[in-house]
Amino acid sequence: MNVTVRLFATFRDWCPEHPKQWSFGMEVNQHETVQELIKRLSLPDELPRIILVNGIFASENSHLYEGDIISIFPPLIGGTP
Repeated sequence: MNVTVRLFATFRDWCPEHPKQWSFGMEVNQHETVQELIKRLSLPDELPRIILVNGIFASENSHLYEGDIISIFPPLIGGTP
């Protein structure tokens, strides 16, 4: 199955194709979870992350399906009080 992975901010350093690229296609197995995908990308466990699948917040236990778009962000901080 094919999915699209989008890595943002510091997570771009783990992009398998090119560090400046933020979106890439990836082949996943049927019933693969977000957690298994994260392990395949070698993202460090100690880095907190926000995960969206098709624009909706998802847990690392969420299963992936053909055509899914997985976005992984570091926690967002800043802004005006």
